[in-house]
Amino acid sequence: MSLEDRKYMRESELREPAPFRLPGTALGWLMLVNVVVFVLQHVCGLFLTDPGAGDYRPVPLGGFSVQEFREGDTWWARLTPFTYQFVHEGFAHLFFNLFFIWLAGRVLQQFLGNRAMLLLYLGSGLFGLALHFVARELPIMLRDDSAFGGASYLVGASGSAVGIVVALALFRPYADLFEPFHSVLPLRLSARNLALGIILVTGGFILVDWLRGLGGRSPLMPVAHHVHLGGASFGALFGWLFRKWEPAQLRKQSIARATTESRHKTRVGAVGGESPLPPISIDDEHLAAAVAEEEAAEPVEPGDFVRSRIDPILDKINDHGYDSLSDEEKRILEEGRRRL
Repeated sequence: MSLEDRKYMRESELREPAPFRLPGTALGWLMLVNVVVFVLQHVCGLFLTDPGAGDYRPVPLGGFSVQEFREGDTWWARLTPFTYQFVHEGFAHLFFNLFFIWLAGRVLQQFLGNRAMLLLYLGSGLFGLALHFVARELPIMLRDDSAFGGASYLVGASGSAVGIVVALALFRPYADLFEPFHSVLPLRLSARNLALGIILVTGGFILVDWLRGLGGRSPLMPVAHHVHLGGASFGALFGWLFRKWEPAQLRKQSIARATTESRHKTRVGAVGGESPLPPISIDDEHLAAAVAEEEAAEPVEPGDFVRSRIDPILDKINDHGYDSLSDEEKRILEEGRRRL
């Protein structure tokens, strides 16, 4: 069977990820819920706790407290491991969380779909909460059971935001997150670099707070850094699993889109009078000889071939465009089409 006879190689059969539209997606609804909750609590003054003695302002309901979760007599208290992910302390807290959720989520949503995006958001928040409990609350409980849970009150979607960023870094490490701003801000920021930066900063704050604790001092900032680290851990696991189990058809479509782009640019160059790109053809003598040589060598599992040779090329196309490929990389891409 020739390349063009295969269903997934027909140009009319190729399906690119749907253009990202925030309304109607899981990411859009999650962000909307965060905004609505914030408006109800901080603008309308609803769903706030009464300030106690010495408190200078009300506390938004829905945050997580170990003591309230353990001793609360309402069904609402049992839901706080989920609801705390939609409650924020102030506008800046809400803005930066939603900004990073949108920055990385707009790319992931196109590949994951609604269910997986919802799982990633909630799972990162829950994993972050679990790590915070083990690292911060459990030691307090072990020292003094009467102070079970301490006085911490968790709010915010930062664990979910970090999880989404790290998942994208594992799934599409070279995705340029600043692409929407290139017209006004010609800078590049890859998902991998952003994720590494967040993890390093978080780890630094955890180390500083630990050293301050040894000296009997309070943490540097009232921020639950372990929630961020837990969210990053879940995002890394999620991204790794999704990349490993990514449907083969999606990979086939990615390879087919790249080589179809090559054929399209060749036609456009010929019509427009510009020097066309060298056509890539399976009948090319050099390519045919190379393919025959690889087939005679020790066979390689298709999955290993895709992960080790095709994935880096697809990432390079995503990051720099098809024109950045060398002749050897184009040959490998064509070989990937043939194998899949």
